[in-house]
Amino acid sequence: MDYWIFKLASILLIFVVGYQGGIAAIRVSRSPRADHFFALGSVFGAGVFLGASLIHVLPDAASNFAAALPSMEYPLPFMIAAAGFILIMFVDRAGHYFLERQNQVNVEGPSSALAPYILLLVLSFHSIIAGASLGAERTMTGSIVLFVAIFAHKGSAAFALGISLVRSPTLKAKTRKLIILFSIMTPLGVMIGAGINHFLEDRAGQIIEGVFDALASATFIYVATIEIIGPEFKGHKKLFSKFAFLIAGLATMALVAIWL
Repeated sequence: MDYWIFKLASILLIFVVGYQGGIAAIRVSRSPRADHFFALGSVFGAGVFLGASLIHVLPDAASNFAAALPSMEYPLPFMIAAAGFILIMFVDRAGHYFLERQNQVNVEGPSSALAPYILLLVLSFHSIIAGASLGAERTMTGSIVLFVAIFAHKGSAAFALGISLVRSPTLKAKTRKLIILFSIMTPLGVMIGAGINHFLEDRAGQIIEGVFDALASATFIYVATIEIIGPEFKGHKKLFSKFAFLIAGLATMALVAIWL
């Protein structure tokens, strides 16, 4: 399959799985056990995020920097990932502050009326970075690995967002529009990454690709730990089931690493 045809097909498939993941949350919300399904779907997605970050994306970032800067001993990709984690936290907190000032409401805890907006902001930022990482990738094998990682978690991320939107009584009417908006973010990132990398030489392209991979890894970890695992594991309900689904999500990405 031609390299650019694969990128175009990836854009379409990622959009579709993102949209369908969000719509699945709407359908599940009609079930009497909706909250249970929501919780398990969220923690499964968190496991996928962690696996994608630590097993796939961050090692790819290290490989790109090693190839582009073979004499460098400083662990630059890991520093970028750590800085990216702080950056996404800043975006999250700034979003809380801005929306709090605009709406003059208290924004404490995941049950806040503004929580869906914050989750949309964080996941969209994350999606653009992850998409840019795929767009900047120059090899077919690397593109396939990133596509599988993004494809595997995009539906889960959209499902988690859909859960948050459905749970908010003020946003139910906007749920489909916001899911479409979120579904566009990764394809937008792919186009940005591909556009930037198209005009760069091999060494510069590897560095940019490594930067995008490191930032994508950071956003994966942030969303998994701060936005999903923290809130979902606060109580003691269904802990065994949640741990099982968290491990299942991580195992999914670990199995992908065997073949790709």
